[in-house]
Amino acid sequence: MLALRIAAILAVLVTAAGIVLFLVTRDKKYLSFALQVFKYAAIFALLVFGVLILERAIVLV
Repeated sequence: MLALRIAAILAVLVTAAGIVLFLVTRDKKYLSFALQVFKYAAIFALLVFGVLILERAIVLV
């Protein structure tokens, strides 16, 4: 769980850094990179939450 928390914090920091770099430089590549990192982090989080819910459902049965 610690590794997942560290990965989540890193994803948030990289996304925020990309947005800040976009605001400073007005270069679209930083914004697209930030959105791509956010998209894949969200997909990964949904997969992890799905596995946790599935684990709980199996334990209850």
